[in-house]
Amino acid sequence: SDQEMGSLYDYARRADGPIVEIGSCYGRSTTAIALGSMAGNYQPVYAVDSFIGVHPGDRPTANGEQPGWGPSSAELLRANLDNAGVNGLVQIVAKPSYEALTMCPTNSDCCSSTGHTTISP
Repeated sequence: SDQEMGSLYDYARRADGPIVEIGSCYGRSTTAIALGSMAGNYQPVYAVDSFIGVHPGDRPTANGEQPGWGPSSAELLRANLDNAGVNGLVQIVAKPSYEALTMCPTNSDCCSSTGHTTISP
């Protein structure tokens, strides 16, 4: 929702370290986070996604995507971030979150796009 995007923007604007988003998909939340970071302390954003879509056995996502919903891709995410003017700030990590852990800074803040939960270290 627009309210969730505003909350992510505000969170990123106040971030004082790198930001890791888990579940970037097409980049709506990633864009809100990157714009917030640009308006604040210009912290780098790591967009983590396996780009496999919603597993058929999962529940619908917060945005209503149903199980079996088609996957996004790193290329599509990059194009969407380019169109929003935030791509230079975002590093795309095309891996499952458990594999991406070693590629993201240990002192980072975390945003899970699935439920838009923010976690600070």
